[in-house]
Amino acid sequence: MNLKNLFAATTLSAALLVAGTAHAVVSGPTSGQIIIRGTVGALCEIGVVDYGTNLDLVAGEANRAVGQVKETCNDPDGYSVSFTSAEGGKMVGPRGAVSAYRVNYDSIADHSLATDASIARPDPQWNAAYELTVNVEGQSELPAGEYRDTVTVTIAAS
Repeated sequence: MNLKNLFAATTLSAALLVAGTAHAVVSGPTSGQIIIRGTVGALCEIGVVDYGTNLDLVAGEANRAVGQVKETCNDPDGYSVSFTSAEGGKMVGPRGAVSAYRVNYDSIADHSLATDASIARPDPQWNAAYELTVNVEGQSELPAGEYRDTVTVTIAAS
């Protein structure tokens, strides 16, 4: 056998050996998994619009709209909205005179903010808008002037 034929036979034997080995290495995994993930951050916020309503304290008012509250909370267990009064549910005027009022908001009806009010929402909501209305009994003997109270509306996840 000449050198050229020996080189060709050796190359052919090496190629067959590599080909045989390549077919024998099929013992690894034939599939795998990739998990697609995502997250949503917690969001609980409230938007309050003050209508700038001026109540008639002498004649009285019934269910007079004073503002709107927009609730957004994505907590899967729901959330609560609470109302507190800086003056204990009374508008304070000149010389310390007071005019009591009561609020209405969704299922809160005719509630004095002498004690805080709260409503529980069992499910998440986005941009749910509700009006805050006020009831005031008329009082003819109040000193002239402006009467005010500040109501703070708070949202909290459950």
